[in-house]
Amino acid sequence: NNRGALAGGTITVDASGVTPGTVNLTPAVATNWSASNTGAAGDGGSISIIGSSVTRLGTAGTLSLLANGPSAAGGTGNGGSVSVTAIGATGDILFASGSTIINTRGGLTGGKGGTVSLTADRTINYTGAASAINASPTAGSGNGGTVTIIASNAVNGGTVNLTAPVTASGSGTGDGGKISLTNNSSGATQINSPLTASSGTNGVGGTI
Repeated sequence: NNRGALAGGTITVDASGVTPGTVNLTPAVATNWSASNTGAAGDGGSISIIGSSVTRLGTAGTLSLLANGPSAAGGTGNGGSVSVTAIGATGDILFASGSTIINTRGGLTGGKGGTVSLTADRTINYTGAASAINASPTAGSGNGGTVTIIASNAVNGGTVNLTAPVTASGSGTGDGGKISLTNNSSGATQINSPLTASSGTNGVGGTI
């Protein structure tokens, strides 16, 4: 976390070596991975997770991946970025157990939403109870962020199953953000959750 006027921190988990390895996320209790900015200015930081598969295991506690803008009193700044990538023939993102929250929200009193990217060479399953993605401002005026979800990036036949609500809305005079979901195969794509990229009070609506 950052307490000055710079960006938040950086968290990187990279198992994409010559022989990519799996990444298992297994919180025993409620757990925050935070690259958020805890100061009053600057932007949120970044979280990047890469493996041959990225899997949330267990249901014991909520796992929160956070790259929010400044959270101190009067904090103004943009949300950061969270990227999860699964590569190879079994490149799956499986957030089907427990609650997994991804937030790249703007600062406490203003700032744009950040970016969220989920890219799987095969399948994305984001169905854990009480899970959600939010790339919106927290307060004040700011544009919504960008959420990109891509399955079957390299393997034909991958599927998408999404029950986690996705929000990239603007606030105040801010415009709505962008939510993009692509499955590059004939595999099933199931979306059973709200997707919201609305404008703020006086902004322009976003894109889904």
